[in-house]
Amino acid sequence: MKHHPLSFKKNKATTRFMKLGDILGWIGAAMLLGAFLAVSNDLLAPDSFWFQILNLLGALFMFVLAAARHAKPSAIVNIIWAGIALFALISLFI
Repeated sequence: MKHHPLSFKKNKATTRFMKLGDILGWIGAAMLLGAFLAVSNDLLAPDSFWFQILNLLGALFMFVLAAARHAKPSAIVNIIWAGIALFALISLFI
């Protein structure tokens, strides 16, 4: 069986990273959806500390999944999302 020239060899470390990415990705997705649900139902304010923490951690966890799966567009979107949340968190304390 031939390998595609752009594929990478899966070893134990790569497999572990991909499994960790999947777990963190699911947690991150739940955090982002939970944050959206909470704001949409007036349980959290969009400028609240907890909303921004959920966005920051959710986006970082989703970034790990995207990195593990070599999904560059998703990785970039999630880093930008995390940056926006970090900026919002910092602005809460300034």
